[in-house]
Amino acid sequence: MSKPRILFFGYSEIGFNVLNYLFERGADVVGLITHEDNAHEKIWFKTPALAAQERGVPVFSPASVSTPEWIERIREMKPDLILSVYYRHIISTKILGMARYGAFNLHGSLLPKYRGRAPINWAIVQGATETGLTLHRMVKRADAGAIVDQAAVPIGPRDTAEQIFRKILPLARRIFERQYDALVAGTVQETPQDESQATTYGARRPDDGKIDWKQSTTQIFNLIRAVTDPYPGAFTVVGSTHLIVWWAEPDTPATRGRRGAPGEILSLSPLVVATGDGALELVRIEWHGPPARSLRIGQILTSVILSMPLKVLILGANGFIGSSLTSAILKQKDWEVYGMDIGSHKLTSSLGDKRFKFVEGDITINLEWIEYHVKKCDVVIPLVAIANPAQYVKDPLRVFELDFEANLAVVRLCAKYKKRILFPSTSEVYGMCPDGALDEASSVMVYGPIEKQRWIYACSKQLLDRVIYAYGIRDNVDYTLFRPFNWIGPQLDNILEPKEGSSRLFTQFISNIIFKKPIQLVDGGAQSRSFTFIDDGIDALLRIIENKDGKASRQIFNIGNPANEVSVAELAKLIIAAFKDYPDYREHAAQAKVVTVPSAEYFGKYYQDIQKRVPSIAHITQQLGWVPKVDLKTAIKLTLDYHLTHKDYQLE
Repeated sequence: MSKPRILFFGYSEIGFNVLNYLFERGADVVGLITHEDNAHEKIWFKTPALAAQERGVPVFSPASVSTPEWIERIREMKPDLILSVYYRHIISTKILGMARYGAFNLHGSLLPKYRGRAPINWAIVQGATETGLTLHRMVKRADAGAIVDQAAVPIGPRDTAEQIFRKILPLARRIFERQYDALVAGTVQETPQDESQATTYGARRPDDGKIDWKQSTTQIFNLIRAVTDPYPGAFTVVGSTHLIVWWAEPDTPATRGRRGAPGEILSLSPLVVATGDGALELVRIEWHGPPARSLRIGQILTSVILSMPLKVLILGANGFIGSSLTSAILKQKDWEVYGMDIGSHKLTSSLGDKRFKFVEGDITINLEWIEYHVKKCDVVIPLVAIANPAQYVKDPLRVFELDFEANLAVVRLCAKYKKRILFPSTSEVYGMCPDGALDEASSVMVYGPIEKQRWIYACSKQLLDRVIYAYGIRDNVDYTLFRPFNWIGPQLDNILEPKEGSSRLFTQFISNIIFKKPIQLVDGGAQSRSFTFIDDGIDALLRIIENKDGKASRQIFNIGNPANEVSVAELAKLIIAAFKDYPDYREHAAQAKVVTVPSAEYFGKYYQDIQKRVPSIAHITQQLGWVPKVDLKTAIKLTLDYHLTHKDYQLE
């Protein structure tokens, strides 16, 4: 019987060791797919390319293996078994499906904990006391496949990331010694992961080493040992210079019983700095850049950090989401907001704030301003879009030009300047997917025939989703894709616009009652939607922007309220009933009529509808702890309060 053909994806010294073990077992390794060494990364480990070259095994290092060309090239290799060991790129499911014995990955944590990038560093940062290696089946979602084998090591209270790496290094060989025969025979035993215990973390960046002196001594010490050499190091700021802290001691005679303002220098010899609950002795430091003139007792090391708040660029700041998000940031955070839009009537309450810099402009014209501010800001949120079904069928090319082409230019700038991008995808990308609850990772996207031009909006958004995802894979761009599910609330659209079809249905129904016009239910209003109040949506966006522990990095999130699913016809009844609570409009509610109109008559022949749209929100709840709070009746009341009684409306 011939040996199975093994295609090996790998990097790092663990990849080197596993590949060498395969050679010792006489495995038929048909190729190694690896990475080019990063010029900005300190290479302190052996790589599998060395082992492959010694054995004459072909070595490839494509920027992406998910291109059609590479998928076909790998198909020609005819792999029976695919093994991945510390390979950093996503491998297409088309490739995973080629191996008859399956595709398996060796991940650097005890799954389901610490999925994602840099698991050892994150485990130490979080104060974990144990980690290890997990061999698991590869599936579409990274690090989520069934577990084949695991091996654990303790994390000591003073262990560094490199020391833990050295501890787990021999575990890789032990796992493959136990599982090799089953892998090459296609007979491995597997245990599904417990999704309720899963945690996911993004890649760590040098800036993640910034010390927050308000944290406890233990938390700061954990950060220092997690990113000390050979990693970029933890740092604080003195003037315009970084002071790198390579090592510190949390418990010395110089620190015991010492307290001060977080970041305050309590002693120069030894150098002792106050933390949130005590003090830390900085043992080994290094200036990065021109040294500051001096350190002095009483100096606060965080002064420069605290004066540099997050800078957020919002394009389309005058829209429904943009204006609400701007207001919430200015009320709840210390961040700075830079905004652009062609108008500002929804931003009245924000324009006087010194942390809000707004300019009227068009993203298709004011390109230099946009590029300058993408470069200047930390987070970019391009909200400019045509999001009205009537426009999808009346002017589809304009929808494509604005929603795709204009936003693509912004995405490219984010990739160019390595800026974090939060892109507003849409619930419509799922199209006519039959799933009862739409899942970011598994639900298919089903659209109608080309003549149904309403799908150009969904296609434009989906294509940009894929472009941004590809930039994340190829160029390591940090992003979050968020998919709003029928967000509603004050200022969604202009309720005083009487023209039918000028607004989305929630606002259109309110407007029709105000103007005593019939509420038109397209095809009877049997379609169901999950309506989400704007406060809930903004709460989710603030968590995404904050990106605590990198848990929103390179993630796709549905943001909706499954509990608020009703049919369009039921929504009309709820709105009419709500109007009865406003004396000036009771007569309007009593006279309100509901009529049925065919979609071809209302939208035209190029329209096609979606019968059900309900999100799964398990992923955002797990990652960010977000759950929607506002029920539909309350959402309707708050909206009518704002528009009909002119009460001051505050985002919760």
